[in-house]
Parts: sequence; structure tokens; C-alpha cells
Amino acid sequence: MTGTLEGTLWGAFSAVTFYGIGQKFGGSLGEGMGVMGSGYSKAGLARATAAHGVAGGTLSKLQGGRFGHGLASAGITKVASPAIEFAANDNSFAEVTMATIAGGSISSISGGKFANGAVTAAMSYAFGEIAQRNSSSDPNEFFEHSTETEIGRPPVPSEMPPEVAEVLGDILKSPLGSKIRSSVHATGEKVKLALTVDAGHAFQVSPDGIIFYHPDIEAWRAWRTFAQPPPDANLGSLIAHEIGHTLTIRHGPVMGRMAEEIHVTRNFENVYRAHAGMQRRCTYATRGDVC
Repeated sequence: MTGTLEGTLWGAFSAVTFYGIGQKFGGSLGEGMGVMGSGYSKAGLARATAAHGVAGGTLSKLQGGRFGHGLASAGITKVASPAIEFAANDNSFAEVTMATIAGGSISSISGGKFANGAVTAAMSYAFGEIAQRNSSSDPNEFFEHSTETEIGRPPVPSEMPPEVAEVLGDILKSPLGSKIRSSVHATGEKVKLALTVDAGHAFQVSPDGIIFYHPDIEAWRAWRTFAQPPPDANLGSLIAHEIGHTLTIRHGPVMGRMAEEIHVTRNFENVYRAHAGMQRRCTYATRGDVC
């Protein structure tokens, strides 16, 4: 077997290994809710670090290197991943570059080769993170739909309208998707959505966690007497805002009503708006209170 072919095969095997680990040990809290703004709790990050470290050490040993060098490169790079993600500011190329340099440096310091540690860390980071972020966008996996038949009565389960499924699918493809998936995986509870019969009761979250919506946004505006959304508000931006309330109620942080509205507008509605090519919302109740 030529060196090039052998290297290619080891690269493919490493990619599959770390991709599988990323799927199994992905962050469970949703981006922005865990260690340094990642999706990992402290315990979750420890488990993921152990898995990456053992895999890195084993792959290094199988290729004729030392277990400890691979363990250090993959494991320590993983434990540093929240800091890397934070510093790179959502730039995937910068993240992998930082991980590569960190892994090579750790390997060199521990007595191994810089190149081996760099490759192990790059594979570990790139494919582990890809697996965590590149998940299903099928809304039926993460949303539970129902329809209200009468104000004051519990909504009944119903099929999700195609136009709503399309909007939710787009939200799942946005950076909010990882937060939604992680929340559903962590709690075992889908995000609940209900079509209300009265537009005046739309775009709010009920005490039992149901997001009520209505397709007639202008009719809803006519009822709205406080904190009017921007003129370009659509079903996607309004539902994204209410998803923010749902996940904040589930996972925290606990805050007052206005503080939560500003938090949700910044970290959920505006994240979706950026994804959809819409202008950022800078005002919730008073001019400039968001931006």
C-alpha cells in the first residue's frame, strides 16, 4: 500500500470515528446555553472530551505513534473547543485552524510530532463539530402541531400546514436549529405549536409551553397595542421570537419580562433575521433597547 493511499484511508477512518463521536456526544443544552456560550454542560463537555481523547489516542497508536500523544491532542483540543468557538466568532475556518495549531502544539510539548498532533486535532474538531451541527431539518422531528377549535379549550393535535412546515424547516436550517435540536434531545419534549382561532391571541407562549400563532399577521398587528414588531416581520421571525421564550423558560436564564424580551430578540429573533437576510430588529419597546 502506498503512503498516499494509506494516509487517505487513515484520514477517512478518522473522519468517520470523530463524526460518530460528534453525533453521540453533541452538546445537549443548545448553543449559547452552556460552557462559554457552547452547547455543552460541564458534565457533557467532560464526556465528549474523554471520548475524543480515547479515540485520538487509539488512532495514534494504530498508526504507530504513542497513545498519550493522540490522547492529549484530541482530548485537550476538545476541552478547549468552547473557547475556540467563542474566539473564532462563528468562523468555521478559524475554528479548525485554531484547533489544528493547538493540537500540534500540545503534541509537540508532550514529546510527539507537531504534524501528527495537528492532523489528529483537526480531524477531531472538524468532523466532531460538523456532526453536532449538521442534523435533521425535518420539523416533525422537533415540533408538535395542534389546532385550537375554541378559545379557552385545549388545542387538538393536527397535521402541520405545508407553509408552516416550510417556515419551521428554514428555522431549523438557521443557527437556531442547534438550540432547538439540543433542547428536544435534552428534555425529550418537542416544541409545541398551535394554530389559534383568534389572531389577537397569536404569537405568545401559554403557561403550558404552547406557542400560539396565526397566519394573518396584519390582523394580529391590529390587536397589538405594545411593542409592535418591524414592518418586515413575517411568520418566521415571529415564531423564532416565541421559540426563544420557550427555550429560555426551559433552560434559563431566569430574568424579568422586559429583560427576557430583549434577550430573546437579540439571541433568537435577530439570529433568524440574519439567516433570512432581514434587517436586525433594534427596538422592542423603547427605541434602541435591543441594539
